[in-house]
This record gives sequence, structure tokens and C-alpha cells, in this order.
Amino acid sequence: MEPNSNLPWIIFDLKHQLYAISTAMVTGIAQVPPITSVANAPKIFLGVCSMRDGVVPVLDLKALMKVNDGNEETEQMLTALNYKKGGVDDYLKELHRCAETGENFSVDSNYFGDNIEHKFFHEKSETAAYIKRIHEQQAELETYGASLNSGKSVLYQADSCGRKLKNIINNAINYISDTSKRMVIFLSNDTDSMQTCMGFVVDNVKAVDDLELIDNKDSGKCLFMNSQICGIAHNDKLKGEILVVDDKEVVKTVNIYNEYVKKEEEKSNKIKQEKA
Repeated sequence: MEPNSNLPWIIFDLKHQLYAISTAMVTGIAQVPPITSVANAPKIFLGVCSMRDGVVPVLDLKALMKVNDGNEETEQMLTALNYKKGGVDDYLKELHRCAETGENFSVDSNYFGDNIEHKFFHEKSETAAYIKRIHEQQAELETYGASLNSGKSVLYQADSCGRKLKNIINNAINYISDTSKRMVIFLSNDTDSMQTCMGFVVDNVKAVDDLELIDNKDSGKCLFMNSQICGIAHNDKLKGEILVVDDKEVVKTVNIYNEYVKKEEEKSNKIKQEKA
């Protein structure tokens, strides 16, 4: 469905890219409920969850659209940030020790661990902003070692800088670890009954609002990354292009899950018959 109807659109994030889906087939939006994994289920499904219409499958939209979920990069970054926080303490301890003993202060970058590159995160994301601030504060802290060697008393300033750096690192860790903004959007495959048949998880619901179409799949002006995207639009209140999700294509995926359930039931019945 192209964004030319009178219905509002749900605008959401997936890996810092804006997407939108029509509310025509949406039955609800909620924080991600407990999801129970299902053995041998199709990989594009995270599992099932309970809601008022019963148990429904939960689609991994990132997997369907072949969007990197970033889980591995996130874990690597959290490990690096915790290592860096310990490095700040070690750096300051060595700075104080050298000030007391009169030794020349000399440490390498291993005190702070990985510099953490921006390439895994969108340049305009909050995560990238945190990493930039960490790099800047770390660079400032490193200047106090050279100042100490030139005979200046910089311990107070260094301690203050170190506290600021650790505070930024802690805030970054909390932000990256926070999944409270993740939501699940529930869909129906029947606009008459509007009974929920499935849901899919998004990183953050940004708005429920109107869209203006910029380009569509038939124009030939742009390339679309998969069949689930039917156009590009924008919204007056949000910056950036918005990829329009074809709700009917997404709902079709429930047939994949239903076919899996049918086959599992057939296997179970066959086993029961053989044992009888």
C-alpha cells in the first residue's frame, strides 16, 4: 500500500533507518512481551507470544528484510566499553603513583583498550554521539600525562576528567543495553474481523502520522532492497527518508509459519498412529 490513503502510518526504527507501515491491518502496538522460542521454526520468526487473540507468531522483521541485527557488534562494543572504564582507573592510579615517586609517566593506549570504531553504527545515531564524546574525553585525559612530565600539578584536573569520562562510558553502556523502547506491532490478515494473526518487533516506534510519497516501486527511479518495500516517503516532523513497508507482503509470512505448524502436527499425528 502506498502512502496515499487517509489512514495514518506507524513510523518506526530498524537499525537507525526509518520505516513505515499502514495502520490498515494493525491491531495493536505494545512493548515487546515475553517471546517463547519454537524449536525448528522458520528462522525469520523469533517465536510466539500470548495476547488477547491467543498465541501468535512474532516475526523477526530484520531477518525478513536481511537487515543486520547488530547483536554481535553490540556485544563487542559493551565488552570494549567495560574494558575502557577499567582502563581509566588504571591510568589514574599510575598517574598518581608517578606523581608521588617522581617517576616519568609513560603508558600506552592499552590502558584504554579498543578505540571503538564508528563503522558499525549510523553516524547520526545516539550511539555514535556517545563514542565521539568518549574519544574526545579520553584524548583530554591523555594530555595530563604529558603535563605531569613537564612538572605541572595536574592530579585534580586529571581525576575530574577521569570521572567525566567514566560517567560518559556508563551512560553509553546504559543506552546501548536499554531495550525498553523495543515494540511489537501486531497485524491482521483480515481487515473485516481484525483478528491478530502475527506481530513483528521494531527498535522504536517514532510516530503515528501521515506520509508523503517521494518514490514508488513502479517509478524506476530508485532501487529497493527487497519485495517488502513498496516506496519511499517523508514526514514533515521527522528527518530522513522513510521506507514504506508493504503490509500485505509482511502478513503473507504468517503462511510460512502456519505451514510449519501444519507439518509439525502431521509428524506428531504420524508418530501417535505408529505407536497405537
